[in-house]
Amino acid sequence: MWSTCEKFRPGISLAICVAILTVRAQGQNRGVYPLGMSATNSGVTPGPGFTYVNQLLFYSRDHAKDDVGSTLPVTGENYVLMDMNTLAWVSKKTFLGGAKYSAAATLPFAKNSLTSNIQRKVSAGGGFADSYYLPFILGWNRERVAIRAI
Repeated sequence: MWSTCEKFRPGISLAICVAILTVRAQGQNRGVYPLGMSATNSGVTPGPGFTYVNQLLFYSRDHAKDDVGSTLPVTGENYVLMDMNTLAWVSKKTFLGGAKYSAAATLPFAKNSLTSNIQRKVSAGGGFADSYYLPFILGWNRERVAIRAI
């Protein structure tokens, strides 16, 4: 039976590739995470003590496109600069089956300028942006899995 499957493997692979290539792809403006940000290891609690993470995000554009990729006539210039600073603390003690208690705060500073060809300056400003606090985090780290309850 195994040799029968081997005969069909190239044909199945080709059919899958052709099916993938025929699917319509679209560009989009969306985001769960800001560009450049990753959720890799987001469930892993760091070692005991303080941890500091900084992320500098800059987005700008001077034109926009519609659903079919054509440049829209009414655009403007837009930019957002954000400096995100996250400070986390993890306890040395463990409880509840090896969980470590931790807390974190994200303190962002932002500057933006949004203009349009019709309305000119729409908004602009800068300063301390919306902060994000997590006062109670429990994290269990094992050899092959990590779980966090926030």
